[in-house]
Amino acid sequence: MPTGIAVDSRHRLFVIESHTHHPPKGYQGPNGDRVKVFEATDNDGNPDKVSVFAEGLYQGMNLAFSPEGILYMVCSREVFAFPELKR
Repeated sequence: MPTGIAVDSRHRLFVIESHTHHPPKGYQGPNGDRVKVFEATDNDGNPDKVSVFAEGLYQGMNLAFSPEGILYMVCSREVFAFPELKR
């Protein structure tokens, strides 16, 4: 289930795929959350490439980019920064 999204300066869509933030009883999905990236490589505005940017995270809630281009992921008890995206 998506719980947070953010768009970077290159118009890529970053989405948290949450499997750990309040899963229903008996949930059989993955043990960790993932951040997926959706990208339109042919500039038509429709994503034609999907990749996993980060995985194994826990209780992902939201994403945001700083003005400098650093991606932040807010989880229930911590915040992660991904400076490798800084442009």
